[in-house]
Amino acid sequence: MKDDGGPAFPSVTIEELDDPTFYLPVKVYHPGMSLRDYLAMTYTPPETDVMTMCEIMFTQMPAGSAEWPMWHKREARARLRYNEADAMLKERKQGEEESK
Repeated sequence: MKDDGGPAFPSVTIEELDDPTFYLPVKVYHPGMSLRDYLAMTYTPPETDVMTMCEIMFTQMPAGSAEWPMWHKREARARLRYNEADAMLKERKQGEEESK
């Protein structure tokens, strides 16, 4: 399983259940998104990188496939964002190991 960096915005709320037999409030843990998702969401790859990724993906399409729909550009952008997030998490882990 890929290291996702753990939760980015965890929170705990106190909630009352709708169960009439249970009177005490309950702590509910909300893990939030992963740090990997947060890093990918906030990174904006340069458009030149997106177009280069599109070209690479286009060369991997089956022969004779003439369509190049817009979703390929979105997929390329997503791949670049997660590649950058993975690189950030890798660097973070190396920094933690060096400081030990």
